[in-house]
Amino acid sequence: SKAGFKRCLESIAASDDVTVIERGELALYALLGAALARHASERGWSHLHVGFCAKAANIALFSFLMDGPTYSLTLHSAIEDFGPNQKQKWGHALCGTAVSEALSKELRRVLGSCCPSSVEVIPMGIDLHEMPLDHVYRPWKRGEPLDIFSAARLTPAKGQQHLIEAVAALKERGLTCRLRLAGEDMSSGGRHQNDLIRLAESLGVGESVE
Repeated sequence: SKAGFKRCLESIAASDDVTVIERGELALYALLGAALARHASERGWSHLHVGFCAKAANIALFSFLMDGPTYSLTLHSAIEDFGPNQKQKWGHALCGTAVSEALSKELRRVLGSCCPSSVEVIPMGIDLHEMPLDHVYRPWKRGEPLDIFSAARLTPAKGQQHLIEAVAALKERGLTCRLRLAGEDMSSGGRHQNDLIRLAESLGVGESVE
């Protein structure tokens, strides 16, 4: 609707932390938001949850401004990891969640009055009562090869670069260890994964990291 597009243009104009290019990208997201609003209406969707407050959250925002369904967001790590336009994304969200109390406080501090009134803390982890170990845990003993495994998004905020530095430090002390990283690269074009590979090679532990 014309009123919906007007609300989208007002939202784009109100974005105070974007470049000219990023403002143009927001206009494209508004078109996607219009398509999502139509799609949701055809299927009777009343609410959408966006797992990350990154670019996809812009589409949910503009869909809502186009009379689409309400939406909610989750903050998984430092808010600056997820790009600009956060005040608009969160300011129109029905509610939100954060994976830690510290992130919930950061959200309120950064967003101020744009923070949704309801932000619940939903910790991430494993409920050992629901998923008990099928074997007895045996801690590492000096003299044995050390296996380190990390399952997390590949982003500087998760600190995989520090694990690689730790592997290099352990190697200097004569310890044999292997680091395995599992996770999706959140940067464009796999940039951060390539940075981690170069770091491992520069520290002489390229063969110990996979």
